[in-house]
Amino acid sequence: DGAVRMFQPGSETASATASPLGDGAHLEVAAHVATSGHYLLAASSSGGWVTLDTTAGLRSVSASAAAARKKGDAIPCITSHPDGLLFATASSRDDSVCIYDIKAGKAVTTLAEGADGGTVSMSFCENGYFFAAGGVH
Repeated sequence: DGAVRMFQPGSETASATASPLGDGAHLEVAAHVATSGHYLLAASSSGGWVTLDTTAGLRSVSASAAAARKKGDAIPCITSHPDGLLFATASSRDDSVCIYDIKAGKAVTTLAEGADGGTVSMSFCENGYFFAAGGVH
């Protein structure tokens, strides 16, 4: 249905639900709660992403329209930096990984080489000094 749901510990039902990237037309393919717990990041098969404020019932903080990406460019994974100020998205179309400011939603940098064949998994290390991206070839 295109919805992102947030669950509280010990609960079997969602405490908040949002359809941040449309009315169900987009398949949410990745979700990640930022280290701070204040943001939920979601990415879609259509190439859009959104940051949602978990303290305000999943209110949208920033978003990128799928139209800004190339046709057929899904975002297979999304993750946050341990400091809670940055997040990264991967492209299914090429090997690039884009790093964004989590509050402003503006790109900080683009890494030209993520993983061969498109990045399907990525992570910052605990202290944030290193970043790893993996894919299938």
